[in-house]
Amino acid sequence: MRMLLAIPLLVALAAGAAQDPPPSKKVYRWVDEKGVVHYTDEAPARNAKPAQLPPLQTYEPDRPPALLEPAAKRAAAPPPADAEIRVISPAPDQTFRGADQDVVIGVQLTPPQDAPALVYFLDEQPLTVQPISDTSYTLEAIDRGSHTVVVALMDAEGREVTRSEPVTFHVHVPVVKKPATPRR
Repeated sequence: MRMLLAIPLLVALAAGAAQDPPPSKKVYRWVDEKGVVHYTDEAPARNAKPAQLPPLQTYEPDRPPALLEPAAKRAAAPPPADAEIRVISPAPDQTFRGADQDVVIGVQLTPPQDAPALVYFLDEQPLTVQPISDTSYTLEAIDRGSHTVVVALMDAEGREVTRSEPVTFHVHVPVVKKPATPRR
């Protein structure tokens, strides 16, 4: 009988304890023999005094941008079955000179769409984690050499509807040649 009475009492105590915030630990400030100020959560010396700290700053993050939401939430209408996508920049075999030059990938959709779900690929590697709705994408600090871009149009479920033809472009980094030293 005592056991039956103790169970509701324990449940009530546990519920009350769960609602109370945990006690905050004190932070102590103390100065060692060399004059160096220390902070700790335990009083290590007689001259340690509780430190008066400002309240903790908290942060509530905003919603992620719409570009990172799944395509099913973002897409207003599914792309038409006869949709076509074409890379309009860079031009095929276009050459970019300079190590710090940006390359802008531009696409054209037929028929045009308000919020397409696009995945950009550089050398067969996706450039974005989620599909994005921008019809242009800027590549920064591209390594020298030849590169291929492809853009895929996705439906609301994240399946590929169609893909552009690959476009190859080239990045040439200028080389500074040292003047020839005269032979003696």
